[in-house]
Amino acid sequence: MKRLFSYLLQYKKILFGALGLSVIGLLFSMLDPQILRILTDDYALKAGEFTKLDFLKGILLLGAGLVGVAFVSRTATTFQDYFVNVLKERVSARVYANSVQHVFKLPYFVFENQRSGSMLLNLQKVRDGIKSLIEAFISTLFLPIISITLVIAYAFYVHWAIAITFLILIPVVMISTILLSKNIKKAQRKVVQESSELSGSTTETLRNVGLIKSLGLEEQEINRLNSVNDKVVNLELKKVIYIRTLFFIQGTMVNAVRVAVYMISFYLIWEKSISYGEFFVFTFYTFYIFNPLYGLPNLISKYQEYKAVNEELDKILAIPVEKEQSGGKLIDQIQEIVFQKVSFTYEDKEESAVSNVNFSLTSGKTIAFVGPSGSGKSTVIKLLVGLYQPNQGIIRINKENREEINMDIFKRKIGYVSQDTELFSGSIRENLLFVKPDATDEEIINVLQQAKIEHILKREGSNDFDLDIKVGESGVKLSGGERQRLAIARALLRNPDLIIFDEATSALDSLTEKEIITTIFEIRKNHKNLMMVMIAHRLSTIQEADQIFLMKNSMILEQGTHNELLNSDSEYKKLWEAQLNSF
Repeated sequence: MKRLFSYLLQYKKILFGALGLSVIGLLFSMLDPQILRILTDDYALKAGEFTKLDFLKGILLLGAGLVGVAFVSRTATTFQDYFVNVLKERVSARVYANSVQHVFKLPYFVFENQRSGSMLLNLQKVRDGIKSLIEAFISTLFLPIISITLVIAYAFYVHWAIAITFLILIPVVMISTILLSKNIKKAQRKVVQESSELSGSTTETLRNVGLIKSLGLEEQEINRLNSVNDKVVNLELKKVIYIRTLFFIQGTMVNAVRVAVYMISFYLIWEKSISYGEFFVFTFYTFYIFNPLYGLPNLISKYQEYKAVNEELDKILAIPVEKEQSGGKLIDQIQEIVFQKVSFTYEDKEESAVSNVNFSLTSGKTIAFVGPSGSGKSTVIKLLVGLYQPNQGIIRINKENREEINMDIFKRKIGYVSQDTELFSGSIRENLLFVKPDATDEEIINVLQQAKIEHILKREGSNDFDLDIKVGESGVKLSGGERQRLAIARALLRNPDLIIFDEATSALDSLTEKEIITTIFEIRKNHKNLMMVMIAHRLSTIQEADQIFLMKNSMILEQGTHNELLNSDSEYKKLWEAQLNSF
């Protein structure tokens, strides 16, 4: 709750405006029964004491008063509702934006350990929970506290017995309600956890729908998702049982309090301690007490729901963000990258993923990393681009320690092409503008031509380039080779100093792979200062690299050119011969 109140205080004017308007609306609405009391006690029961004219003047004046207080009350309530909506939208948006900002600053390994979709779902639930809680706070907590206080004060003014009844019984109802609500929190926590699991499972299933349908696994996946969904449904129903039980018990207690007040009031009328008008006032005023008490379980339920999802948010926000490196030295051009005795170990592992790695890369050169799966190649790349920080050793950029340079600027000078090309469902233009929003159509067409994929810009029967052609979700309308070429074009659009190909052709057939590799090295020839890093399983794709590093067991075992490694009794040569014999 501290976090929520800190955000609310950022909008003090709106908050106090909403609270002030709610109080005005409440006060004027409470004047309505008082006018009815005067009409009852002073006019209806004493009608014979008035002339016809005086009686009509009196009731008409009081009738105008009823209209007036109703108008003021409704106006205040209308503006209060607007202020509350402004408040809950702005606060929830601010919390969501700041949480997303925090998430993007988290170390990369956090996302590797998170199921896709679950973190986003938690953030969205926090946002929705805040909206509900703010509204409930004003309408179900603040206003009732004010109204109950005013009613009890009026009860003391009329007769102490009614006030004492309120003071004894209302706390009993509230404490009982709070104690009975504990099970709701437990149930809601489980609902949040299982809902996150369902969201993550569904996201994964939809992402791999092609594979699932190809293998005829639809029924299996439907059953798996339904199993998780049934678990969520059962938990929700369990929560509903707790809530309805709470409503039943609490509602019974509230009715008992109301009956007690009515009985005492009737007795006081018999004693002539209160008037009929005052009894009518209390009849109306009981709604200002009992309706909030009826709504208390709903408030508690919303609070427990918010608390459960907020606990998940707390876990996310408790993860330290990466050290800011935006204030370091600026780099005009990446000219050299050096790894000196670099080692890295994952937090949940004992063995090093990368151990004592040394290499250098300079402008215009291409280096390649090969080796079996799990040898550390991809980890080296993640260290190179700054997703991981080395546990030991130093990474230098242009002879500067990487920790001392501006990493934001450094990353903007990198192009990246992976095995699993991430494309969006929009147009070709949108997919390329993602990396450079201010790029012109001419720049886009130029990089598409360099990647030799400009043919996808032409609709059937037309020779004109159309950048608005849709690629489908994840580029489903494109072939594997076209998706990779589009990824290459996107990387080139940044005009990078360094471009990385992370097993960019491993999922392609041999012919398409050869064509793309040819395109890649043509690009290097046309960009004399461009640095390239390649990771590959198939050695045929990296023959032209200036330096090849063979990794095994997290270490660089061998290094040299393709010919140098073949002319020696090396692991590389054995691997090359094994791949040749496999064709």
